[in-house]
Amino acid sequence: MSKNFYLYSVFIFFILTAGVFAKDSPKDLYLKGKESHFNGKYEEAIFYFKESLSLNPNYAEPLLELAKIYDELELYDYSYDYLTKAAFLTNNTDMTIYLADIETKLGRYDTAEKKYKDILSRNPLEIRASNGLANIYLRTNRKILAKKSLDEILKKDHKNFSALSKLAKYYEDIDLNKAENYYVANVENNSLNPDSYLEYSIFCFNNGMIIKAIDNVKTAVTISDKSIYKKYYAKYLLFMNRGDEALKLFKEILKNEGEVNYLSYYHLAYCYYLLSDFDNAKLSIKRATGLRGDDETSQYFLNYLLINKYDVDDESRKNVSDNLFSKAVAFKRESKYDLFINNLKESIRVNPKNVAARLELADYFKSSGYFERYLNELKVAAIFSEDEELSDKIELVENSIGYKLENDWKIKQYDVKNDVTIIPIFIKNEINNQHYNFSKIYARLLQDISYENHKFEIKLFDEEEYSTPDKIRVSKKENSPYYLDLYAKEEGNSVSASLNFLNSESAEIIKNYQTYQMGNDRLLITANNLVKKLAQDVPFRAHILKIIGDKALINSGKRSSVKLRTNLIILKNKKYNIDLNRAKFIYNNTDVKGGATVVKVDENISEIIIRDNDYFKDIDVGDIVIVK
Repeated sequence: MSKNFYLYSVFIFFILTAGVFAKDSPKDLYLKGKESHFNGKYEEAIFYFKESLSLNPNYAEPLLELAKIYDELELYDYSYDYLTKAAFLTNNTDMTIYLADIETKLGRYDTAEKKYKDILSRNPLEIRASNGLANIYLRTNRKILAKKSLDEILKKDHKNFSALSKLAKYYEDIDLNKAENYYVANVENNSLNPDSYLEYSIFCFNNGMIIKAIDNVKTAVTISDKSIYKKYYAKYLLFMNRGDEALKLFKEILKNEGEVNYLSYYHLAYCYYLLSDFDNAKLSIKRATGLRGDDETSQYFLNYLLINKYDVDDESRKNVSDNLFSKAVAFKRESKYDLFINNLKESIRVNPKNVAARLELADYFKSSGYFERYLNELKVAAIFSEDEELSDKIELVENSIGYKLENDWKIKQYDVKNDVTIIPIFIKNEINNQHYNFSKIYARLLQDISYENHKFEIKLFDEEEYSTPDKIRVSKKENSPYYLDLYAKEEGNSVSASLNFLNSESAEIIKNYQTYQMGNDRLLITANNLVKKLAQDVPFRAHILKIIGDKALINSGKRSSVKLRTNLIILKNKKYNIDLNRAKFIYNNTDVKGGATVVKVDENISEIIIRDNDYFKDIDVGDIVIVK
């Protein structure tokens, strides 16, 4: 077929369809959209509804249907926008309840709760509002109130789907047998509702009953052809490493959804990645980020793909790195320094040859007082730069750096290895997340942020589902007194994460950290919060490198937050236990060799004055130093 003939065909089709639509009323287009939606043809349905609205912008029904479609596609912010417009035109109880339901999915619990309570104050028998309120109680950990509300609903309607579903969720943390009984009861009492099978399926998956999970989701698919049920089936297939089968299913879903759902392209990319088809994985994930520019999860997956599977000179790596650098500079202008430095470092990880990013990082080190790092970064930038003036700048900086502690001790401080604690992190595969393996991507982000922390570094272990004994074994192999359990959840435009900090000897929780964020940059903001909280609790530890008289050199400095006049304790070089109540070393007084005070601090090393506890002067190189 010639190009001209193709263009002519498209032109004729446009003329013909334009003629058809010209004859169609807003109601005709709405009814066509309803039919398409019923048949699971989302893109086609969206087209008809929007055409209907172009003729009548105040037509509430297509607005409501668009809200329902985007709800089914898990694009809750889009759903909320259309629903708000529909509610403005048609203000009734049904609309208010639906608005509250979407607000709940978006994590806007206060406004949703107010709506439900307002409805119940006027009509205490409105079961849908009671269910919605109970859902919020569960999500906000007010479980007693939730249980009371749900029991009242079942007194009125013992087969109520939502109440049975939520009671099942209520018992998941208390009694798994009771939880399963409620899921089974829901299936038996609502056997024609595909959601009853889907929810039981998810429960089975989360509790290791994979075959039962697949059987139930297959039943849901036979009852309804909607994408939501196929998506879960495809996710289970991904979990079982059946990427070729999952790929076929996601292609089928995409055929119905068309271009409207970025999540389908993300999942296509994941399938291709599992099948080692990296070029198609890259194309698909780029489609996802193109459809939804604020989709951080897809962006981080793209970065990971480029870094691990493509040559450093690949054009995509350069383009992504440049975009990340531009974002970093924008955050700097807004004084959002955490976001600035994270995007800057990510830009360099994607393209280590990005000279502009290297020079920006050099300036950051200079402004932070890390002149050695500043100089080193300039030297790396010079390797990839054609700017001859950069060599002159490096020479000038080298001559301007005056006194250095490393000169006194005749040691290269950046050749010194810090006492960095490797902390393993483990994830639980949360099938309800919008992006498959969201927890893994989030854990990688924590790992990247912690890199070069100089007190600890997070290391992801995701090859399998680890039992508690396995986690202890891995931690001991890494010589780590701790490990981390991550539970990450995304819903709509919000992210919540719970991080357990555990003792690797006893598997007891030392501390739990919680974080939540809505809107743009939610992954990066929450991940930074968690790493900062962890950094406050991981105890400082260093060791003695050299001793001259009553002075000693330790392998930690400004980059490990060492400060002048800090009082230290010197311990025998051995393994120490960790206090379960506080992340501090437990030691016997017999292990204490002496004390010390920090008198000079450089970037990676510090000088201390030592005080021996006895006459024998037995403080030696290699002894451990902790904060008093």
